[in-house]
Amino acid sequence: MPQTCVKMRKYRSKYRYVHRSSVGQIPLHVYIWLQHNMPAIPKGMVIHHINGNTFDNRISNLAMLTVTEHIRHHNGWKSIDGKTCKRCPECGQYKNAFTEFYWVQRRDRKCKTPGLYCKPCHTIVMRRWRERKQYAKRQNKIF
Repeated sequence: MPQTCVKMRKYRSKYRYVHRSSVGQIPLHVYIWLQHNMPAIPKGMVIHHINGNTFDNRISNLAMLTVTEHIRHHNGWKSIDGKTCKRCPECGQYKNAFTEFYWVQRRDRKCKTPGLYCKPCHTIVMRRWRERKQYAKRQNKIF
């Protein structure tokens, strides 16, 4: 095995890196995972820090997730009673992402995604937005 050295990048990155002459720089947590588990990480999988501390690279703090699971985890999605739930930032409750949220088509994406707010909160937030817009119009301000 080629000689390795750990390079710490405190200001440029939130990860530590290992330099291997055969592949260049790889994140330390990926290197540790590969040393303990398998020769390669399958396509579509990522290594995730369970406790969120990117400098805690103990093998017990690392987990392999699909890219979709990883994105959902960092966007606040949870599995509650076998249902995929998402947190509404307005009311703070976790609700079923597929039935309790309006699905919207984003301009930059081909597929639909759940909106930011649950259905009841969406109505309240939009009412507030319309009132602010009407108030600004009455005051002859550009909104």
